[in-house]
Amino acid sequence: MYLTLPQIEQSLAALTKYHTFYGLSFLVAKAARLPVGHPMEFSFDSAEKDFLEKYFKPDLESDFYYRVFRAGPKRKNWLASDFASSGSQSTRTRGHFAQAFIHKRDSKIWGWDDEYLEVLTSHDTFQRSGRLLAFHMAVW
Repeated sequence: MYLTLPQIEQSLAALTKYHTFYGLSFLVAKAARLPVGHPMEFSFDSAEKDFLEKYFKPDLESDFYYRVFRAGPKRKNWLASDFASSGSQSTRTRGHFAQAFIHKRDSKIWGWDDEYLEVLTSHDTFQRSGRLLAFHMAVW
């Protein structure tokens, strides 16, 4: 399939409405087949770092990752090289998104809470912007 520049711009603009969690932590957890209702050993930071390297780094020589999803400062276009172990880790372990996980503090034990879908879809990003379309994710 050929994607036009206007389509790419439209899809990227659509993704900016959503919190980075949905384009990073959620996809990494799903790719790892994190279980629902019980935890497993999983190195989230390492898996996210690999994911960022593969999908968010247009310049392999750079220390930064392109910021597609824009919860937070809208003008900031790049994520720092330590994002997986700092900003993203904080998002996964505190506040709203932490409720979606079964996680033992200071461990590599992770799983989805039984009610994780309700938690994720109740976040204000989803309430404000609606469903995240798989088409836009595929364009990214």
